[in-house]
Amino acid sequence: MKTKAILMAIFSILYIHGNSQNRINDWDIDKITQIHIENKTSDNKIEIIKFSERGEIDIVFSFLKRIDFKTIDNPGFDKDEVLNKWIYKIKFQGQRDQVILCQNYATIGKTIFSIDNKVIKDFKDLLATCNKENK
Repeated sequence: MKTKAILMAIFSILYIHGNSQNRINDWDIDKITQIHIENKTSDNKIEIIKFSERGEIDIVFSFLKRIDFKTIDNPGFDKDEVLNKWIYKIKFQGQRDQVILCQNYATIGKTIFSIDNKVIKDFKDLLATCNKENK
């Protein structure tokens, strides 16, 4: 009986920890009516993309929910310097937090996380696919 209780406690802790890493899972997506994405190009120009169709919003959120946001306990770098090199700023009408994607880092609100190298490329591909479908 003790073994069963201990196993349940361990699985509960693992589930809660794994779920809490990506705070986006806790957002009420139905309240979001538009996603505003700013893309900083290689020549430092800003492109703006807006999604207001429910299907497009769901696609972007599905992508964001799959990102493995890894906690950084004591970053040994200047957070502002890293965030000045942002590539995408994602703002949500109906949600107060925003997501900033940099090459190896991201923020949800004011919290910084490390992310995989492929996130930026995959997000760029996702946006290109959505833009093709809209034309």
